[in-house]
Amino acid sequence: MSEPVDRVKDIVRGIKSRLGTIANDVDILADIAEHLGASGPDRTERPKWLDDPATDLQLSALRKWGLEPHPGMTKGEASSILAKLASKG
Repeated sequence: MSEPVDRVKDIVRGIKSRLGTIANDVDILADIAEHLGASGPDRTERPKWLDDPATDLQLSALRKWGLEPHPGMTKGEASSILAKLASKG
């Protein structure tokens, strides 16, 4: 393993040991380590919940934004649309 990858892994271990799990920081550092060639968890598998039917709360939120969800909308579709709407403010 290369020195930069080892250093990033040391940083991740340090963050975990001092501050507990900080999901966002650890994910960012894991992405850096992966980019530098470290092997890590397989991130190619699509989460199963994305294909579940959208929740009533998601459907209600879409309607509040003036959108009419299509029949059979999934949690993943609704989540993606709501995230885009929320980022636009």
